[in-house]
Amino acid sequence: MSLDRFRVLIRENNSTAWMLITILLIHSTFMLSDVLLGEAHKANFHPKKIDSFSKTQIKDKELRFVENVQKRPRLLKIVVFVALFLLIGGLFLDVYFASKVLGGESWISNHFLSGPARWGIRELIQLFTFLFFIEAVLLFVEALANSFLDLKTMPGDLVLMGNSLFRDAAVAVAVLWTVQKKFGQKLSDLGLNFHQWIKSVWTGLTGYVAILPPLCLILFMTALAAKVFAFEPEPQAVVQIYLKDSSQRYLLFFTIFVAVMGPMFEEIFFRGFLYKGLREKLGVRNAAFFSAALFSAMHMNLIAFFPIFFLGLFLVYLYEKSGTLVPSMTAHITHNLLMVCFTLWFKSVSA
Repeated sequence: MSLDRFRVLIRENNSTAWMLITILLIHSTFMLSDVLLGEAHKANFHPKKIDSFSKTQIKDKELRFVENVQKRPRLLKIVVFVALFLLIGGLFLDVYFASKVLGGESWISNHFLSGPARWGIRELIQLFTFLFFIEAVLLFVEALANSFLDLKTMPGDLVLMGNSLFRDAAVAVAVLWTVQKKFGQKLSDLGLNFHQWIKSVWTGLTGYVAILPPLCLILFMTALAAKVFAFEPEPQAVVQIYLKDSSQRYLLFFTIFVAVMGPMFEEIFFRGFLYKGLREKLGVRNAAFFSAALFSAMHMNLIAFFPIFFLGLFLVYLYEKSGTLVPSMTAHITHNLLMVCFTLWFKSVSA
């Protein structure tokens, strides 16, 4: 690339360039602080972190969980019955939906007309840059607050969730602004169409139950592979927050964000904006795989990559076939709520 072409590129993407420079400066500041500041002051400048569980603590909880479940056979029977009911129901739905597809029908009705996405790769890069920019600025502001204010009593898990909520909301607002103001398209072109929403919610619920059998199989195979290779990753940060005793006061806030608001923001960005923008350039199949891979990678958990990737493909399928984000939002909310319920059950039994 010639120097003149590079200058033109910078001028055309001035705001993105400044955001990238800011991101580099902030992270360089953190790295420089590690070198210049002593151990006593270094921790005060860095953002607050959650008190993560050690592998030994997780193992102890797992052992107590198994012991306590064995002491409560009635509880075990109820859980097994519910799990089998959902799995058998999922297999039944799989057979039913497969028969409709093989018969030339679709099990998802699409009554929504939306125009093609006018945004493309440039806007996708700009939004991803904006996401990391917001995250970096929040971390820097938090670090400054830790340095000049006494925030030792503020829980790190609450700060983490607050930052995540603000970041996701800011990106969702940026997506809506880009679609409506910059390109003059309707929100329905993004997939925010709530016509016949009850039917769309039902589609999301039945679809999620249908993918439970293959999703559980992928989870089992992933856990088996991790055991074979003796790989023991730490649980995701949100799981550790739920497992902590100190998070009880903020449980409702965490649950609303993790199970409701987070999935809605993510569907607007990953399916409505990212996938649809990529579909115009890469086609349905490539866009589905690429967006699902990014969706999974953004969760930053190696052991959960393939289950989340599969879930991402399914959410794209719901969006592509229905033409609205309501089914994928419903399925995503259901999945996260189920994971929250399972984590809380594990926590109560392993106490």
